[in-house]
Amino acid sequence: MPIFTCVEEASPEAPYLAMGIDIDLAVLTDITMHASAANYRERYSLSSPSTAYAENATLECASRLVQLCDRSDAVPLLHEGIMRELHYWLLSGPHGENLRARCDPTSHANRLAAAVALLRTDFRSRLPIGRLAATAGMSVSGFHGHFKRLLSLSPGQYQKRLRLLEARRLMMERGMSASGAAFEVGYESVPQFTRDYARLFKAPPKRDMLRMRSNAAQRDRAVA
Repeated sequence: MPIFTCVEEASPEAPYLAMGIDIDLAVLTDITMHASAANYRERYSLSSPSTAYAENATLECASRLVQLCDRSDAVPLLHEGIMRELHYWLLSGPHGENLRARCDPTSHANRLAAAVALLRTDFRSRLPIGRLAATAGMSVSGFHGHFKRLLSLSPGQYQKRLRLLEARRLMMERGMSASGAAFEVGYESVPQFTRDYARLFKAPPKRDMLRMRSNAAQRDRAVA
């Protein structure tokens, strides 16, 4: 999902810890195949992505992963097992149905994954809906409906979100101008880029960059 986040509260004394974990489809599939049929429903219904509080078993497993950062000698011995356990708890949790759908090569989620990969790779280019639907092996109408139900965005909105996030990164990290970033990510109209940007980030590009740089400077002074 093309998302953006911000840390609302953190300090050197109480730092903010975040972690991102790549889901391993092979591990998911293997666990699903070996799990007792009684543990999982045979049928699953896909829903759009959402957030959920992690269960205690998942949190405890994630905590042990973090602890490995201070024990590099233990990583080769323990990392694989902890990751496999984590995948099991995720399959058993509130997002288990969606994750199990990814293990089914005939599921809509799996077929849409190819189109999503194309969007993420070629988001700067014009991508006709027919090409995306063909990549997923679906009709245009079916593809559009399944895509929006699963990702909460239309294909066009998804591509636009990718473009805007990349443009923001280019302005913040490389110091690009708004017009330069707009053309770099595939926009043909700077005014349209500015309107889309302000709609997503609640401020036009220039004001958003001033705000972000000011916040970064304040954080740097606090750390120093």
